[in-house]
Amino acid sequence: MSTYPPPREAYPEWPDVNPEGLEPVYAKALGMRQLLVREIERYIERGWASSQQDFAQRAGIGETVLRRWLSGERWPAVHTVAAAEAVLETSLWPHQVSRKPHLRSKGGYDYP
Repeated sequence: MSTYPPPREAYPEWPDVNPEGLEPVYAKALGMRQLLVREIERYIERGWASSQQDFAQRAGIGETVLRRWLSGERWPAVHTVAAAEAVLETSLWPHQVSRKPHLRSKGGYDYP
């Protein structure tokens, strides 16, 4: 469970917020949301899906899950983000470059 409340709880006007005033975790979440909306709209324009609900069904994501993710009512689960990324064939979560490149874990993960 996240130690951060869902975006809508932290910022009641979500997603209509100024990204410059957001905590970093919410700024990343907003960027991911904006990219997801843009990609869904692109898929609708190309005829692959007729609506956000149709996209959710085709992607194997529950309609309610997608709606709550986009509205900021809930944080998306990792498997939900992975499913959306797989269907869209793009990364939604912003990559973070290590600030300490000399440190490496045995698993190859970057340290912040």
